[in-house]
Amino acid sequence: MKKFLTTLFLYFLIVGSITVAINGAYLMVAEDDVTERFLNVPDQIQISTFGSSHGECGFDYEDVTDKICFNFSLTAQFPSYDYRLMRYYGDKLAAGGTAYLVVSYFSLFGIDETKTETFASKNARYYSFLPPEYIKEYDWKTSLFAKYFPSMTQGEDLLLIFMQRSATTETDNRDRTVNTETLEHDAHDRSRAHLIVEKLDNSGARIRNQEEITSLYEMISFCRERDVEPVLVTTPFLAEYSDAVMETAPGFLEEFHDIIREITTTTGVRYYDYSADSRFIHDYSLFMNSDHLNRTGARKFTNLLLQETLQS
Repeated sequence: MKKFLTTLFLYFLIVGSITVAINGAYLMVAEDDVTERFLNVPDQIQISTFGSSHGECGFDYEDVTDKICFNFSLTAQFPSYDYRLMRYYGDKLAAGGTAYLVVSYFSLFGIDETKTETFASKNARYYSFLPPEYIKEYDWKTSLFAKYFPSMTQGEDLLLIFMQRSATTETDNRDRTVNTETLEHDAHDRSRAHLIVEKLDNSGARIRNQEEITSLYEMISFCRERDVEPVLVTTPFLAEYSDAVMETAPGFLEEFHDIIREITTTTGVRYYDYSADSRFIHDYSLFMNSDHLNRTGARKFTNLLLQETLQS
């Protein structure tokens, strides 16, 4: 019995040590925690951004020194989570301000987010700053791991994070310029991920995600109830990405713009489409890949957007 208990103790000691070591290594090599900014959201935000990685990478408020700005966007964030963030932090939005609602091509299509392969690992990030009632499919065990052992919430993505971080850093990502040698391959892969993977039904028809569309309507209403002007925006892409989109899913852009047209007609909200803007589509120095602006591109785009959309 004593030998068994000793063996059991050693087993848990080894497993625990390995877990702590992996978690420590994860904290050292993982990307800078982009959710930390949500722990210090300022009051009286005059300009805000909500959206996916196109909003996260596409907006840089460094040059805006006369207004309080904040970016609520996160990678692969859909409008249904944008709306949850907006409701939770709504009291921090200043009356008379502007909220840019970034609409990516994948934002309004696809299966229920909670049924996607990456949902669990992606959803875990919200446990660090949102209360349970705002988190989809809240689970106390995930909450515990997210707080004390965040590496354990990454699932099969953990190894990928280690591999990616060994090759580059977050600063490198934001400051790098697109690799023109692999650009067409990158554009093709991204267009498939955005328009095909988990976006089609069994017959091959594109799934129109009503939850996400409804969330966009609700965000528009929420803003106006608080005297905040909502503005829909699609960020700039390189021409190679737009070409890949048309090749991957002919007719997609018509479907996408039909929905945007329904929203703008119904609500009167303004929509600015920079996806094929001539000031960006061929300038590789402004992008880190086929559809994401780098830091230089984000500063240029943000300054242009503010000039062209803010009412005097």
